[in-house]
Amino acid sequence: MPCIQSERPEDAYRAREDGPPVDEPADAAEPIEYVELDREAILGADDLPVESVLIPEWPVHGRPGRCFVRTITGEERDWWEVFLHNHRTPDRKLNAKNLRATLVALCACKRSGERLFALDDVERLGKKNAKGLDRIYDKALTLNKLTEKDVEDLVKNSGSDPAVSPPSACAGTSGSFTPSTSSAS
Repeated sequence: MPCIQSERPEDAYRAREDGPPVDEPADAAEPIEYVELDREAILGADDLPVESVLIPEWPVHGRPGRCFVRTITGEERDWWEVFLHNHRTPDRKLNAKNLRATLVALCACKRSGERLFALDDVERLGKKNAKGLDRIYDKALTLNKLTEKDVEDLVKNSGSDPAVSPPSACAGTSGSFTPSTSSAS
């Protein structure tokens, strides 16, 4: 049953008590109709958007290259956070070696969303033009709502060392994260 967002405070309170959260901006011009999500709607949602980035540093046949970048899954985000936690120096500072290349390996994809790289490619990616990597890295940060502060906070606030295991949905060798959708496996 749809829930109509009201601008009256008493309705907002009632809506919180009755179920659906009220999280729309207070200045919404029109009431917003909500649809309750069920299991099938959530699991069947096409929710991994892909955006393109021009990479003039990597031309193909004399024309600027274009790379696609996708959002990461919740499982991949968890892996990324554990990776950041474990990727630090003994004095707990972030070891930035191939940090950009690692996120690029997780997010760079074909137009279809199929990943271009496995984590086995990170070392080679790390040797590519920094400006080109930065273009993909910056898009990945924005698209995934990751910030440099998130990276710093994860390293700063981490306690004991959790194990870095690749997400269960992905095949891998020797602890590397090799996505099942990767053409590079």
